[in-house]
Amino acid sequence: MTLAPICPTDSDWLEYDGRIVSIDGNDHRIVARENRRTYPTAGYYYTVHAECVDKTAEWYRTRRAELGGDFCTDILGSDVELECDVWRQLTA
Repeated sequence: MTLAPICPTDSDWLEYDGRIVSIDGNDHRIVARENRRTYPTAGYYYTVHAECVDKTAEWYRTRRAELGGDFCTDILGSDVELECDVWRQLTA
């Protein structure tokens, strides 16, 4: 019997800031931030991105040329499968 993975809250990601994970076979560094919000209500929101470690890799340069600049992967804004895969790597 396999148990479903525990879903992290947004703030759980903060302790993994700077860790390396593999996405599509390429190494990425997790960048997790807590941001202050003042409008419409005061509070905090969280952003979690994965930045490519090797920006000189051929696949990265090709994609960068297509997009017209540097890019990163939005983990919380991606599909659930990617978010769960990254979370499993971080908590393994």
